[in-house]
Amino acid sequence: MNERKTAFLAKLEMILKQRVVLVVKVSSLSAQEVFSLREKLWDFEGNFNFVKNSLAKIAVENSCLSFLSEYFSTSVAFLHCNRNVPEFLRCVLKFAGEYGRDRLEILGGKYEKALFDLRLIDEFSKLPDEMHVYLSLINAINSVPVALVNSLDSPARLLAGYFDSYVKSANVNC
Repeated sequence: MNERKTAFLAKLEMILKQRVVLVVKVSSLSAQEVFSLREKLWDFEGNFNFVKNSLAKIAVENSCLSFLSEYFSTSVAFLHCNRNVPEFLRCVLKFAGEYGRDRLEILGGKYEKALFDLRLIDEFSKLPDEMHVYLSLINAINSVPVALVNSLDSPARLLAGYFDSYVKSANVNC
């Protein structure tokens, strides 16, 4: 294999290490449409890469994701991201809807190391974005100490008042 193909194969193997990789069939998209989609995917640390099927098959077999090779019967591209998967999927589905499924068709893909079929892609796209889930979790964790402080506030003030009056009465008796 020549040096250029080896470099491209290494790039494909890096792409396959992303959290989500979608295999899409692309027909007659203009350069401007591809760039527009790419620009949106950059927000998710993702990209849109056209691949040569023979090299993609080698990369898939080297990465133990052989189930993806079933999608390589036609000319395909990889859409991939590492961050905010639900928002990424909503973006891709929106573009596929706008361009038409005949021009940008999602064949399937992988999430982590598992098969990501169209049904799962659709379900994942309906989840809240990861930042929302993260902030909700942080708020839930923080609400426990806040509730604890609030529930102990009144008894603590009562106890502080008791000690304060005890100290004052002790000073008077001296």
